[in-house]
Amino acid sequence: MTTEERAWLEQEAGTLTLSSYVRSRLLDTPGKRRQHRKQPNLDRVALARILALLGQSNLAPNLSTITEAVRTGTVELGPELASSLRQACADIALMRCDLIRALGIRAE
Repeated sequence: MTTEERAWLEQEAGTLTLSSYVRSRLLDTPGKRRQHRKQPNLDRVALARILALLGQSNLAPNLSTITEAVRTGTVELGPELASSLRQACADIALMRCDLIRALGIRAE
């Protein structure tokens, strides 16, 4: 294709990419812009390190200890503490899920 031919095609394409325009003309379909998702550049080593630290943090045993203290009456569970604990559990679960998904590994 000459430079002039390409320039003409680009002008005809308007707001479409050249490949979308050519595809629409060849396949006789209406041209539409394709949505391209950019994959974020992941630092898999850092993500794996964070997941390992999360696993080694003793969060689960600590939450179990708090739960047992509330159950036995050692610690009084007021509405504010209950809300904070629920939010902490939800945040931890979300971090874990996001890290596992980002690393592309299967959860146990």
